[in-house]
Amino acid sequence: MLNISYLQITMAIAGALAVLIMMLLYLVIRKKAEQKRNSRLLFMKEKIRPLLVKEMLNGDDIELKQINEDSIFTTAVEDILKNFESNFDSSSFKRTIPETAEKYLSGSVNKGLESNRWAERMNALMIIKDFQIYSFVPLLWERYEKSTTTPQEKNLIMQTAAGADDPRMLEVLLTSPPYQSTFFYKQIIRRVPAETLNTIILKFSELPSAFKVAVLSYIGEKRDLSLLPFTETCLDSEDHEVRVNAVKAIRDIGFISNPKALYPYSASDSWVEQMIFAQAAGEIVHSNYMEMLIELLSSSNWWVRYYAGEALTKYKDGKSILEKASANHPDAFARDMASQWLGSV
Repeated sequence: MLNISYLQITMAIAGALAVLIMMLLYLVIRKKAEQKRNSRLLFMKEKIRPLLVKEMLNGDDIELKQINEDSIFTTAVEDILKNFESNFDSSSFKRTIPETAEKYLSGSVNKGLESNRWAERMNALMIIKDFQIYSFVPLLWERYEKSTTTPQEKNLIMQTAAGADDPRMLEVLLTSPPYQSTFFYKQIIRRVPAETLNTIILKFSELPSAFKVAVLSYIGEKRDLSLLPFTETCLDSEDHEVRVNAVKAIRDIGFISNPKALYPYSASDSWVEQMIFAQAAGEIVHSNYMEMLIELLSSSNWWVRYYAGEALTKYKDGKSILEKASANHPDAFARDMASQWLGSV
């Protein structure tokens, strides 16, 4: 019995070693194959880069047509165009990138879209979006309607449609978006032209709350004064998130046509609204806000006190006001916060 046990152990060890050796051989072979492919890819990129530049500048594609368009060729074209997009400033040169991408990548993109593998479909959609190959948009809408299309794929389709300013995009965005988050809506808004953004604003009352927040967030991000009148109308919204983000947008723009419109926020029951008011007051620097900021120094919320103190440092007489508050304010919290900010003035 003892000899059999030793035999079994020996066979088990030998089997394990055999498996390890096979795995090692597989990894070595795979590494060699990757190195060979990378070498071919590098050679192809060096070969076709000047030819691509020649075609994009002069329309001469005779030499490129003579090259075998295999998977290495299309990968090389994709890598080169990405490099061109990020490193060339010439707008006239960049305008030729989508046309070139469509010409040389459409075959692999079509194949990727039909793949059963999610990663390959996503890669194809990324190429369409990044290189703005908008001729695929009708086909992408067909894919959008399929039950097997994942939310991630729909997200990329929506971004592509937004970049193409496709008229169907807004309808789908309002009825069957893949996500209903502020982050998703901002991805879309950043891609649409100004005219489409104005159309979205006209439909503002129909939008879900997250979409409204995304619109206001984008306005603040762009600091677009032309949209300030619309933003100010949102200050009276019944939706707390809309109100807060309207003040945030005004804060980021750094101006308001009617300073009194922010008065109610200084006395709001919401500490978030008071805090955002203090931040906005620090950017707008309107003299009528000073008394309100002094009052907010004694708020029960630390963040409100903090931003009220910061805002006062930006006013012409802010230092003297903080000195008086640190010495004479009846509230201990206000005295402490005023003292903290005095050190930075």
